[in-house]
Amino acid sequence: MKEYDIDIPLKYSAMYYYNNKLYLLGGRLDNSYSKVPSSKVYSVDVEEFKNTKPYRIKTLSEEKITAKSND
Repeated sequence: MKEYDIDIPLKYSAMYYYNNKLYLLGGRLDNSYSKVPSSKVYSVDVEEFKNTKPYRIKTLSEEKITAKSND
C-alpha cells in the first residue's frame, strides 16, 4: 500500500474512485479559528501518482481468512 502527500487541505472528506480518478467530496477546512464545511469536489487522476514519490509504503501480509458458517 502506498501513501501520497497531496496538497488538499480537507479533513473528514469522502473518497471515491471512478474512471481512473480519485474524487474527494465534502469534508471541512480547519484553521486556527474556525471549522468550515466544504462543498467542493476535487479530482486527482491516478496517473499523476506516477510523477511523485510515495510518502510512506506499507507491505500487507497475505493471511488466509476462513468464514464461519451458521449451519
